Amino acid sequence: MLRSWQYYSTLTTRQYDDDGGIVGKGTWRTLIRPGERDPVQEISESRDGTLTFFEDKPDEKKKKSRRGKEEGEGEDKNQVSSITEAVRKFSLRERFAWTRLPDESVAGEKAFVVRFEPRPGQRTKSREERFFNQLAGRIWLSQEDYSVLKVSGGLQSAYRLFWIIARVTQLEFSYEVLPTKGDRLLRPSRAQAKSTVVFPFSKVRQLHWLSVDKFEPRTPRPDSPAAKKGGPVTTAQ
Repeated sequence: MLRSWQYYSTLTTRQYDDDGGIVGKGTWRTLIRPGERDPVQEISESRDGTLTFFEDKPDEKKKKSRRGKEEGEGEDKNQVSSITEAVRKFSLRERFAWTRLPDESVAGEKAFVVRFEPRPGQRTKSREERFFNQLAGRIWLSQEDYSVLKVSGGLQSAYRLFWIIARVTQLEFSYEVLPTKGDRLLRPSRAQAKSTVVFPFSKVRQLHWLSVDKFEPRTPRPDSPAAKKGGPVTTAQ
């Protein structure tokens, strides 16, 4: 069903110094077409000051996209398929201990609440598995169809990045869908993440907000054959 729809996403990031002052900020507005080879269309971008980890230039992104197409990459999986694949690949059901908590209400409906935490003594073979072994949190599931209504969690201890000198000492995240009277698949949502990455002589503190809204019937990309023939084209909002 999502292949016939598209939605808008807004990412806002702030970077802070040791005293809590803002040293950098940015906002990115994108249009997402789930299931396409290149599902993300950039609409607008604004950046000011220092934003670590956001140095990739638009031209470089285009080159990567063209290179991927030349190498014959297949279509990107939709979000549900990607999550299902990750659950299977990293054995997430078995990796965590799950505990039922008292029911609550979220987004205007009743929800099961489950706490998850890593089972002790597990072997890890990859960077991703080591990361999952340090995550814990809670999930709120709809009592109507078991869809995810809300998630909150974070790292329980510092995590070393692929750079030997960098460590994530703080990562807290949350996600929740918003109440809607329309299709349950087409629900607006919001997420937030707070992170601190420590280098030998500096720290990078960032706060991120991501919102998903405005679902609408899919339109051709500006550079697609349909658009060039005079079909409707989505423009910046």
